[in-house]
Amino acid sequence: MSGKHQNSPDRIAIHTGNLLNFNTLKIRAGQTPKDELLESLNLVISKPETRKTTENVIQVDGGSPLDGVDDPEERKDLKTSLKLFLPSFKPEAIHEALQSALGALGSQTVDSLVIAYNDRNGPKNFLLNLEALWKISEEYVQNGKILRIGLCDLDTEDFITFYNNVAIKPSIVQINLSACCVVPPQLQEFTKQHDIQLLTHNDPLDILTDELFSQLFKSTGIECRASLSWVVRYQIHVKCRGVLCSKGYFISAQKI
Repeated sequence: MSGKHQNSPDRIAIHTGNLLNFNTLKIRAGQTPKDELLESLNLVISKPETRKTTENVIQVDGGSPLDGVDDPEERKDLKTSLKLFLPSFKPEAIHEALQSALGALGSQTVDSLVIAYNDRNGPKNFLLNLEALWKISEEYVQNGKILRIGLCDLDTEDFITFYNNVAIKPSIVQINLSACCVVPPQLQEFTKQHDIQLLTHNDPLDILTDELFSQLFKSTGIECRASLSWVVRYQIHVKCRGVLCSKGYFISAQKI
C-alpha cells in the first residue's frame, strides 16, 4: 500500500451482536432506528474486549447473532431478513456486505433482502446505477442464497420503470411515511396486481453519516476518519410464532 505503513488498518468492520441482549436499548422503547444504531455502536466500540486489530482491519464484534437464542427447536425454524443501506454507487459493496452477513449469520439462505440505495453524490443516473446494483443481488437469488429481494423509497413512476427493466422482479417495496403521508394509490394498485409486498418504514435516508461514524471512535482513543461503505441490518424471527429473537447491524467503512 503506497503512502501507508503496512501495519496501519485501512478498514473498519463492526458487528453489534444481538441488540435484544442490550438492556439499555430495551428500556428506550420508541427510539428511532438511527438512535438505536448509534447507541448500539457506541456500546460495542467502547468495550476494549470487543475490539481487535488484524492485518489492515479494525474489527469490533459484539457477539453471535444468536446469543440468547438457546432453544434448539427455535434455531431449527428461523427466518432471516436483511436491509442493506448503500450510501454510494459501489457494486463491490453488495458482494462484500452479503458475504459478510451470510458468513456471520452462519446461514446458507436468507428469506429477504431490501436495498436502500441513497447515493450522496446526487440523482444523476440513479435508476441505471440501481439496476447495476440489482443485477448483483439477482445472482444471490439465482444461487438460492436469497429468496426475495426488494427496494426502498422509490417514487411510484421510478419503481414501475425499474420493475419493467429488471429480470428478477422486486417482490417487496418499502416506503417511508414521514416523506409520504399516505401510500400513493397508483403504487397500491401496482403492488396488488403484481403480488408485491408493500411495507412502510421509518428509517432515515442517512442512517449513519461519515461524520457520526468517525466521532464514535474518539472516546476510545482511536483517531479515525472513515468513509462508510455499507450498513446491513438483520432481523431473525421464529417462523411459526413470528417472534423476533435477534436483531443487529453489520457495518463496514474505509479509513481515509
